[in-house]
Amino acid sequence: MTPGRATAPVRRITAGVAAFLRQLSLFDPPDPPVPTAPARTQAAPAAKVTLGLPRSAFAHLCVGPYAHIEVAVRPRLHESWRVTWLRRREALRLEIPALLAEAPQECQAALLEWALLASQRKHKDAVRRARRLELETTIRDHLRGGAQAQSGGAMTPAAKRRAARDGRKLARLRPQGECHDLDSVLSAVNARYFGGTLQARISWAARLGGLSTHTIAQDAEGRPYHLLTISRGYDCPEVTPEILGGVVYHECLHIAIPPRREGGRRVVHGGDFRKREREYDHYRVWREWHREGLPRALRRMMRGRG
Repeated sequence: MTPGRATAPVRRITAGVAAFLRQLSLFDPPDPPVPTAPARTQAAPAAKVTLGLPRSAFAHLCVGPYAHIEVAVRPRLHESWRVTWLRRREALRLEIPALLAEAPQECQAALLEWALLASQRKHKDAVRRARRLELETTIRDHLRGGAQAQSGGAMTPAAKRRAARDGRKLARLRPQGECHDLDSVLSAVNARYFGGTLQARISWAARLGGLSTHTIAQDAEGRPYHLLTISRGYDCPEVTPEILGGVVYHECLHIAIPPRREGGRRVVHGGDFRKREREYDHYRVWREWHREGLPRALRRMMRGRG
């Protein structure tokens, strides 16, 4: 008997057993595509709501295109939410903080729509990005307002932890480096190019390879402030005030020309930004050192640390 003849009955038997086991749901079905808005001929079942969330909270909205979304409260979430794909059940799990469990219907609908948009990774476009941003704004507005209402004006535990973290961050700011003082450079740049009108704090990056950035931070009382963080690669003897002033000027421009939305995309270094950036008196000197000297300086620092 040839090997081919011997294996044919075995294949038929194996296929029959596999078909029987699939009917018993012992095997997972093949990976389905991310659902968008499935068509349903019958009334869609209500979504599964877990971990202490009342079934009436989202059940009236979890029908039709939202019927495959399961909503769960996560105690460790305070000001964030997330969605994951449950392959076995062909469902989406939307995890939310407790403050969103009894949110108004507008916010609940925004959460469900956001979950659908966030799961459609292969279909991102400008319209979907813009809509997703609108939904996130609605949800965050409710989170901020709900936290204040829940505490009666007092700080919630999450807000207290955030305030303590912000206070420690402010205390760790280090404008004085080994070779250069960032406060004096910022004052000079502010006076020369912005008429002394910019209000910001500045510090060397905490990590050795940290980048130069501009962020909006908060102090312990919740007051926002502009924070400029400069790469420590600039804190070396070969860096002149003109070179260091270039990177400080660049980060100051992010305050004067903040990011904007165009067609659903976030524009940080637009044409107006680049044009204004070239107005720096020592632009070419700074850009040349930033491109060639900064990597060398960081490598020397890393070798010195080792």
